[in-house]
Amino acid sequence: NLLKEIEMINGPTSIVSNKKGKLNIIVLEKKNPYLNKNDSINKWTFGIITNGKKNDWVEKQIESIKKQKIPNYEIIVCGTYMEKEEKNFRYISFNEKDDLGWITKKKNLICQASKYENLCIIHDRIVLDNSWFIGMKKYGNYFEVLSCIIHDENGLRCGDWITLGVKPGKLPKIGLLEYKDWDKYGYIDGALYILKKSVWKNVKWDERLFWNQAEDLKLNRDWYEKRIIPRFNPFSSCKTLSWRHGYV
Repeated sequence: NLLKEIEMINGPTSIVSNKKGKLNIIVLEKKNPYLNKNDSINKWTFGIITNGKKNDWVEKQIESIKKQKIPNYEIIVCGTYMEKEEKNFRYISFNEKDDLGWITKKKNLICQASKYENLCIIHDRIVLDNSWFIGMKKYGNYFEVLSCIIHDENGLRCGDWITLGVKPGKLPKIGLLEYKDWDKYGYIDGALYILKKSVWKNVKWDERLFWNQAEDLKLNRDWYEKRIIPRFNPFSSCKTLSWRHGYV
């Protein structure tokens, strides 16, 4: 089964070693690097989507990004916010169908407008921990799609690495995955995505879907079908200012 899943990995891959014992360990090597020209771990676009009801939280998010001391970055807020004459800041005013929560459109607008390859797209409740960028540098720049640790103020894990447990369409058995684990029915919750712009160009958010219509499940399935495999970065963490699902 594992070898069948390996076939899903994007691009030419070879098996370096296959050790069998109490634990079967397969070491893989991807033949083609995924980095685009001028891609750098020191260049980031942060996208925040909002409907204008949490401006104080958005300010906290912006301050948490500034504290990272990233050499080259930009912050793009899309939705209902305010114009600000501020370095590294852009505002995309968009409130169409806000009663439905057209978050897929907002995320696509941010990615389209971004000038850097590394994207971090967040809802207006995710605040970066102070060492988030240090953790990204430790993980490295070779990734396609990532999640990272998301916790609340009490340290509770808040949907940072999840699996449906079954094929889409069947009665889900949703549960948290261990950070070192992976599952083909796993998905990344819609509140935070770390991804490459080249990945977004290949698979965009489905704008037929709105907030609370499983747009995140659809995106994750689209990635899987395009052989884009989400991974997890255990070295970076964020705090969510609200979490409506409780313990998963």
